[in-house]
Amino acid sequence: MSDAALITKLTTLDQLFTGRRFCIPDYQRGYAWDKKQVNALLDDLTQVQLSGPMHYTGTLVVVKSKQQPSSSEFTYYDIVDGQQRLTTLIILMSQLMAYKKDMSKSLMAKFQCAGDGFTSAEYALRLNRALDKFFRNMLQGVEDDSYTYLAERRLTNAKKLIRSWIEKNDNDGAFIERMITVVTERLGLIVYCPDNAEEAGMMFEVINNRGKPLSELEKVKNYLIYYAVKKELPALQKCIDEEWGVILKNLSLAHYPNDYDRQTLLRAVVVLFFGHRKTESNVSYQAIKKRFDTNTSKSKGESKKLKDFVAVLSTCSKYYELLFNAKSELAKRYSQKIIKQISLLRVQASHMSILPLYLWGLFAHGKKLINDDDLSQLLQHLEKLNFRVYMAPNGASRSDSGFGKLFEISKNAFAQSGFSFGDEAEIEESQPRSAHDVLKTVLVEIEEFTTANNRGGTIDNLVNSLAFSKERNFDAYRSWSKGNRYFLFNYISSLDASRTYPPDQLEIKRKDGETNDYLSLEHLWAMNYSFFDESEHESLMAEKQQKARLANLLLLEMGINIAASDDPVEIKLKNLRDNANTSAGSTSLMVGQAIKAFKTAAIEEFPEWRTSESVGDVLSKVSTVSDKQKKFRVYERMLNKIEDAILSFARKRWAFAVEDASKSNQAH
Repeated sequence: MSDAALITKLTTLDQLFTGRRFCIPDYQRGYAWDKKQVNALLDDLTQVQLSGPMHYTGTLVVVKSKQQPSSSEFTYYDIVDGQQRLTTLIILMSQLMAYKKDMSKSLMAKFQCAGDGFTSAEYALRLNRALDKFFRNMLQGVEDDSYTYLAERRLTNAKKLIRSWIEKNDNDGAFIERMITVVTERLGLIVYCPDNAEEAGMMFEVINNRGKPLSELEKVKNYLIYYAVKKELPALQKCIDEEWGVILKNLSLAHYPNDYDRQTLLRAVVVLFFGHRKTESNVSYQAIKKRFDTNTSKSKGESKKLKDFVAVLSTCSKYYELLFNAKSELAKRYSQKIIKQISLLRVQASHMSILPLYLWGLFAHGKKLINDDDLSQLLQHLEKLNFRVYMAPNGASRSDSGFGKLFEISKNAFAQSGFSFGDEAEIEESQPRSAHDVLKTVLVEIEEFTTANNRGGTIDNLVNSLAFSKERNFDAYRSWSKGNRYFLFNYISSLDASRTYPPDQLEIKRKDGETNDYLSLEHLWAMNYSFFDESEHESLMAEKQQKARLANLLLLEMGINIAASDDPVEIKLKNLRDNANTSAGSTSLMVGQAIKAFKTAAIEEFPEWRTSESVGDVLSKVSTVSDKQKKFRVYERMLNKIEDAILSFARKRWAFAVEDASKSNQAH
C-alpha cells in the first residue's frame, strides 16, 4: 500500500458538504439511533468546547452515485456507512440554524438545501424514498406524530432531544454560534470512498455489523447487494432497490409503534422459497451466503432466482402486515369472514408455527390459484392447530415443538403449487399440482399433526385438559395465562351470533384516565372471599381448588369489571348485572350465563326455593345462608354448570370435521 492511499487527515463537516450532496440508498436500514446514541453525540459536543481543535467523531464510507444530475454543481454520493451519525448531525445543524437569528444563506444552502422547491432543491442529505419526505418536513418545522415507520418516530425523538439540549444550554447568548462552529469545523470524520463498486459492496457486510446489531433481514439484504455487485448482476441490485422499501414499510406497519422483529417474516419466506429446514431458517443469512457463494463462478439463472426470492419476500410482507396490523389497508380486498379469521390468528399467543402455511395460503390466493372458500378452510385449520398445539394446556411442551414438520408441509405446498425456485431434489413431487389439490393434502396433514399424541392430541384430550380435576393442579388464571383470555373471548362470541365481536379487543390496552376500553379477567368466586379459615384446612383446600377452575373466570369489559369485587358471588353477580351495558356490552352475556347457572344451582341445593319469582329473590336468599357447606355446594354446582357449557363449546369450536364424524359414527 502506497503512502498516497493512506488517509492522513480528518474531514470537517464544512469540508464534507463543500461541493457534495449525499443520499441514503433505499436498501439501507432506516434511522436507528435511540436516546442513548443521540445523547452520547451531544455529550461529545459539550466536551469539544473544552478540548483541542479537532475531535474525531466517526467514519463515513461513500460511493459515487450512479445518477449524477447533469446541471448540478454538486457531486452526489451514496452513503455506505455512517448514515446514522450524519443524519443526526444534519438534524442538529437544522435546529442550531433555527435558533440563529441572522442565518446566512450560504450556511443554509450548504447544510440544508440549495435551490427552491421540493423537486428542484438539492438537499445536503436525502434519506431513502420511504423517509425523505417526512425528514424534509420535520427539518422545516412541520410537527407530525402520525408515524408510518418506526424510523420516523426515532427521527422525531432525536430532534426533540437535540432541541431540549439546545434550550438547556443556550444561556450565554453565544452558545448557538459556538456550537455551529464546533459542529462544522471541529468535528473530524474519516471519509473513505472506495475506488470501485465491488469494494463498496464488500464493505456492506463488514461495516454494518458494527454499531447497532443488524437483524437477519438486514444481513441478507447487504449480502445480496454485495453478491449482485461482485457477480455483476445489475438487474438483481435494481430489484433490491425497488422492493426493499416495500418490505420495510410493511414490517413497520405490521408492528407500529413498537420496534419490530424482522426475523419471523424472513424465516417463513426462506422456508417456503428455499425449503430451509428449522435449523437453517434460524440462520437465514448464513444459509443464503453458503448457497450463493461469491467465490464460485456465475451460474445460469442465479440472478432470476434471487430476484424471485426478493419479489416473493416483498409480496409476503404485504400478507405479513395484514396478519399483524388490525388497520391494514389490504383488508379491504377480502371478505369479512376471512378478515375475522385473520384477526383471530392475530390475537393468538404465537405465530411462527403457522406463519409459513399462512403465507403460502395468502400467496396462492393472491395468484388466484385457490378461492375464498379454500383460503377460509386453511385459516380455520391454522387457528385450530395453533390453539390446540401451542396455546392449550395439554399442548406441546416446547413453544417450537413440531416446527420442523410444519415447515416441511409448508415447503412442499409451495413447491407443489408451482412456486418453488429451490433445489428440485428437495421437492417430494416434482410436477406441480393444482393448488386446490395441494390444499386438500395440507388440511389433512394439519389435522394429523394437531391430533398426534405428542402434539395437541385428540379433541377429547383438549376438553379434558380444560376440565376441573382434583388431581391436577391447573390454575387457569396463572398457569394458562396465554390462553384463558383467548378461550373466553371465543366463548363469549358464541353466545350471541347476531352480535359482532372484534378479536382485536383482546389487544387493546388500558389508557390513562380511561376505564372501559379493554377486556380483563375477573374471578367469579373472588380469590379473597372465603367461607373457611385456616383451622378448616380440608375445606379451605377444596375451596382453593374451585377458585382455580377455568369456569371461575369471567372476561369482562372494564366498565363492567369495576363493579366486580371481593364480595360473595351472589352480591357480585347482582352488581355485575346492574352495571352491564346490555345494549352494547358483549360480556354481559357471560354474566347472564353465570346468573342463570347460579340460580339453577341454588334451587337444586334448596328445592323449596322453586317458587321464587325472580333471580333477585334467589340471590338475596343465598346471601342469608349461614351453613358454609351448603353455600359451598351452591358455588360448586354453579361452576359445574358453567364448565359443562364451556367444555361443550370447546369441543364444538376446535374439533376438526373428521373428529365430529368419528364421534357421530361411534354414537351409531
